[in-house]
Amino acid sequence: MFICSDFKVQDLHVQLVMPELKFASGLLQIINEDRAALERWLPWSKNMKKTSDEREFIKSARQNIVDYEGLVLVILVDNQPAGTIDLHNINSADKYAEIGYWPGSKFQGQGIVTKSLQHLVDIAFKEFKLHKLMLFAEHTNYKSRAVAERAHFSHEALLKDQVKREDGFKDMDMYSMINPAN
Repeated sequence: MFICSDFKVQDLHVQLVMPELKFASGLLQIINEDRAALERWLPWSKNMKKTSDEREFIKSARQNIVDYEGLVLVILVDNQPAGTIDLHNINSADKYAEIGYWPGSKFQGQGIVTKSLQHLVDIAFKEFKLHKLMLFAEHTNYKSRAVAERAHFSHEALLKDQVKREDGFKDMDMYSMINPAN
């Protein structure tokens, strides 16, 4: 297993690791447990119905890493999958990327995602040499917005009617962080 980051949050052992097929069933279990909440914020979760769906996602994520198009990391808490965190839409020429994350509900409210985000920021700035990171959260997703704010991302804009959901268009908050070394 390739470990990108290893740290403690309270008494929990947290690791950010490269996605492996062996994590598919654990991630799908979390999606199934939290399906209603995830589908509200993350429409892709509707397509994750079987372990084979999650395995295909992992294969695609690994290929994106090879192609330098993204970096999906599985968040392990005490050696169990707890969700994912990622860099996507990496623009090598202009040196920016977007960040996404989703934790299972039983891993929320403990600082795991905030600390994972801080570690991903370090990877993005130090290893990928990116200049800017952007994070988008639906305006009414207060938990996701709070993670961005606790990780010291700056609120840049409220984007009106930015994404279409089943129940209509939704506003998105855009957060960013500039690499202090640049």
